[in-house]
Amino acid sequence: MAMSVCVNCGRAHRMHRTDLCGACYQYQGAHGVNRPTVFNSFLAERQPDDALTTTEVAVRTGIGLRVLRSWVHRDLVTPSYAVGFGSGVHWWWSPADVVFLASLKARIDWGMTVEGALRRDDPPSLQFDSTTAPPK
Repeated sequence: MAMSVCVNCGRAHRMHRTDLCGACYQYQGAHGVNRPTVFNSFLAERQPDDALTTTEVAVRTGIGLRVLRSWVHRDLVTPSYAVGFGSGVHWWWSPADVVFLASLKARIDWGMTVEGALRRDDPPSLQFDSTTAPPK
């Protein structure tokens, strides 16, 4: 089967008998009209001004996107804002979350486990302030 582009939404798909992708074909069959391709972006209206998406946080902190999502699903970290439920949830992170995740990443880079880096009661030898450098 050859790859083609849906004439309705512009997505690439495998062409069967029509020039529509599967989603547009099913919508047209069920409703008798073309599938809408422009949806109201209610999420953009609900996003706080200072919030960052998970992808932006992953880029800024150097944490892999899949790793960050895994931490959220394992309840190790929690974003400040979440909209939706199930597989349609959207996470937004505050600047304080980004600072926390960057410090968590630094601790892991120093050799700590994720669970160890999340502990609040560190031994005195592992407590750092802004003037001390991490161990090498």
